[in-house]
Amino acid sequence: MKTNLKEIYSNTLPLIKKINLTYLITGLIILCGIILRLKVYFYNQSLWLDECSLGGNILHRSYFKLFKALDRYQVAPPFFMVTCKFLLDISHQVNNFYTKDLVLRLFPCICSIVSLPLFAILVQKMFKNRYFTWISTAMLVFNPAAINYAQELKQYSCEMMFTIILLLAFLSLDIKNICYKKLALYSLLFTIAPWFSSSAWFIMAAGFAVTIIDMIKNKHFDKTKIAILFIPLIANFLVWALLWYKPVNKSLFDWMHQYWLSKDPSFLSFHNFSQMFVEKIQKLIEFPYPQYLFLFLFLNLIIFFTTREYRNKCVTLIPILLCITASFMEHYPFDQRLILFLLPLFIILYCQLLFVVKQSKLTTAVLVLLLAFVSINQFSVSAKRYLMHKDYYRNFALILQENANKDFSNVIFTTPFQYGYYLDLKSKNILRDNPWQDFEKSTIPEKITNFPKGDYWVEVSYSNKKSHYSLNLKKYIYNNPNLKVLKIWQNPVDETKYLIHFEKIK
Repeated sequence: MKTNLKEIYSNTLPLIKKINLTYLITGLIILCGIILRLKVYFYNQSLWLDECSLGGNILHRSYFKLFKALDRYQVAPPFFMVTCKFLLDISHQVNNFYTKDLVLRLFPCICSIVSLPLFAILVQKMFKNRYFTWISTAMLVFNPAAINYAQELKQYSCEMMFTIILLLAFLSLDIKNICYKKLALYSLLFTIAPWFSSSAWFIMAAGFAVTIIDMIKNKHFDKTKIAILFIPLIANFLVWALLWYKPVNKSLFDWMHQYWLSKDPSFLSFHNFSQMFVEKIQKLIEFPYPQYLFLFLFLNLIIFFTTREYRNKCVTLIPILLCITASFMEHYPFDQRLILFLLPLFIILYCQLLFVVKQSKLTTAVLVLLLAFVSINQFSVSAKRYLMHKDYYRNFALILQENANKDFSNVIFTTPFQYGYYLDLKSKNILRDNPWQDFEKSTIPEKITNFPKGDYWVEVSYSNKKSHYSLNLKKYIYNNPNLKVLKIWQNPVDETKYLIHFEKIK
């Protein structure tokens, strides 16, 4: 027996030694991230207001019209929407409430999952440090914003994925030694990227700056290579800017600018920078001591500047600086979802202090145990914790489909366009009201007065707590002696969102 144990030990020991601990731990961390994302994806909560707005555009527009300015103040890269629409078309699930949502969210989920191994490859390529690879990968894997947008019908996970893909491409691009065919593939990637991710221009600005610097340093000016790289780039930018960005900007700029300037302030300025920058970054990647965030970043930047090669510095810092500059110029809001594509870059900055940690067996063991504890802790949490927006459009739509008039002519909608994603609403039959106003300006009392006796519904799925519209509407219906409330369904996390079934008795 002892002989057999010795033989087993002697045979397995070489195999154990061959296992690359860096890859093993990184792989396990990534596996945790994949499981978490699938967990929130298959939770399959209802689409929320903005998702319904974007989903409605994808459903009701042709592929060609997805390249034009969208309805309901939505903006998304055309190829992102085309991909989502294509997946829905080939799945034939357009009439199934539940699987339709899953299919439309499939591409964002895939983008989020693909980002994890790509990011691990990126940081290992950039820094070749196992501690850095483990911690930075874990920060992306367990980042709440990254997990949430893995299950939202929005383009932000796609933008983050293209950030990582482009960084890998530029850091691998050896302009001096690359062959023409391979360079053409890089050029194709740079052409496609902005149509999937508008923020790709920030990353490509940094990447092409590095490429030009390399050409100057190496005194390598191959005219054919320059043509392969820059002619498609310039032509693509002109097409993108003139045929897509300019019409979209003309249609939506005023409303969007006002929204990000006042309703949800997200433009940086010299007056608000110290406060707003910290607030916005905290929503993207939380630092436990926000009052010391600038000091923390400063220490990391010192390490970054003193120990890293210029290519890493450029591709990491230039996109962040460009995004901040665009926000100062009031052209790009510095808001969590819109800067999710910068998350991998901020994680790289946050982890620079790891280079002062000396590697040892004890430190490795402690770090592995810490990562194991964090992973187990994350898995014990309900999928709901990762959902930033909890709406009940699908739930209310199912109730209305089963119980209201077939043409929904007895339903008062406050967000009809959003319900148009789930229900077949004919505009001429739809009763509607504006939930963005004070209830004193509402047309509902007048409409109800003119209603004949019968069965009616009113939905409120938009919460405007400042005007108290929702609560005042509910109070009016309950206190009106001519009305009898039959049943109310409320959003469990927000009492100002509800569906009321009532009868007019007089």
